[in-house]
Amino acid sequence: MTVDDAAAPTTQPVTAVTIPDQPPPPVVPRRFRWSLLGVTALVLAGIGLRFVSVGPLWLDEAQSVSIASGPLHLLPHALRMDGAPPLWYVLLHAWIKVFGDSTYSVRLMAAIPAIASLPIAERLGRRLGGSDVARTTLILMATSPFAIRYAVEARMYSLLLLLSLLGAHALLSIHRSAKPVWPATALAVLMCALLYTHYYAIWLGLVVGAGELWRAVRRHDKRSWWVVGALIAAVVGFLPWLPILRFQAAHTGAPWLAPPSFNAVLDTVSAWAGGASPLARIAQLVMLALVLLAVLGRRGTRRTVVIGPPVAGDPLRLLGVVFGVVLVAIVDAMITKQAYAPRYTSVVLGLFVVLVAIGVQSLPSQNTRRIVIVSLALIGLGVGAAAVGQPRTQVGRVASALETSSHPGDVVLYCPDQLGPSAARLLDSKSLGLKQVVYPDLASPTRVDWVDYAERMSLGDPAIVAEQVEKMAGKHTVWLVWAPGYRSIGGACGGLVEQLSVLRGPPYTAVSRDARTSESMSLEEFAPAPA
Repeated sequence: MTVDDAAAPTTQPVTAVTIPDQPPPPVVPRRFRWSLLGVTALVLAGIGLRFVSVGPLWLDEAQSVSIASGPLHLLPHALRMDGAPPLWYVLLHAWIKVFGDSTYSVRLMAAIPAIASLPIAERLGRRLGGSDVARTTLILMATSPFAIRYAVEARMYSLLLLLSLLGAHALLSIHRSAKPVWPATALAVLMCALLYTHYYAIWLGLVVGAGELWRAVRRHDKRSWWVVGALIAAVVGFLPWLPILRFQAAHTGAPWLAPPSFNAVLDTVSAWAGGASPLARIAQLVMLALVLLAVLGRRGTRRTVVIGPPVAGDPLRLLGVVFGVVLVAIVDAMITKQAYAPRYTSVVLGLFVVLVAIGVQSLPSQNTRRIVIVSLALIGLGVGAAAVGQPRTQVGRVASALETSSHPGDVVLYCPDQLGPSAARLLDSKSLGLKQVVYPDLASPTRVDWVDYAERMSLGDPAIVAEQVEKMAGKHTVWLVWAPGYRSIGGACGGLVEQLSVLRGPPYTAVSRDARTSESMSLEEFAPAPA
């Protein structure tokens, strides 16, 4: 080999390297895109309805704003005469300080926990049943006419819904997490907050506590002891309010409704479905069927549903809590002769919606499930829109008539006094110079005093009150805002019309009562008697 040969580069054979093709981007099925768009549209529509505010505040809202607007150190005394726990009023007091007490502002405060409840409910559905149950829960909660209705009312019901859903998460975490101390602490705090929000939290605590105590004793479930301990800690935190609760229970009560019967169970489900309209009745029947499927049904082969005995598990426990709370509340109201209103059951609404969502997944085919979900959602949106679009009181018409026709020094008499807070709120803001009083004690109309209410009303005498108002008005006009049919009032308000007619002659009806409105009322003008 020569030197030149050694210096010459050696040539290596070239091997072709094949670069594999990149996988194509995933193709999203068109059906999935439309499904996602539909879910988004339904949820956004439900959220939008939670910002609708139509008409002035009605009695309960106006009473709440009046109490919350006062000094915080006087709040316990004010609530002794009202019959509610304080947390909502403390929060509303702070809200008013920052954002004012306009009708839209105070109702907006209720919308915030209502919207916050949506992802919390979705997450609860995921933990109890997976992604399909989570998606269904989100849609049904967003379009729930009951949740929409009380998201636009300046009361504590949306906060009650949020706290109960958070409490359900804490309870689940006690049973499922490696370290139950932190979720137990969270449950104690949330349960205490529930007790300070609404007294129906007592029934929730009793039902859940009884079930957990049974599991702790019979099944030796150590995690259940953590739940029981958390509930006891919540009660300890509630003890400072107990003296006021005892006074309220003895003296305030709820004299505006008759005690319920067991029919109230179905009435409650009807309220959750949206009320008494034909569409809401259909939704009620479908929801009840889905609840039964959640507990008794299983998806079988060949698009069938298998019905069998209930199996111990989350659906059965949800059923026990939801209807256990409703039944205990109804029985207590029957025994103590107190009122029962479905809106108080906001404390279990979220659990009911999750239970319905679990029932949907027992349906035999995907198309059937979609049809049921969309049908319930559209009914909910329609009924919910009708509810929030209907003013709850006629007080706007009454205030407008008084603003147009009254004069400073005129007397406005409210019978019953329950018509006073909503009207006085509007009239005081207009500075019309009117003297506003309520039957029978001629007190201020800004708040209703519920202490021994029925007894005080029974002592009223329309003839005496009419003479007192006649002297107060003198040569000025007497305006009577009244409505019949209020429990504990009897025929007193109609008697006032008769007595004032004797003193001043027949009245002129400035506003006629519309019985379709929840808080309906008439406005009668009694001009001074001719000299």
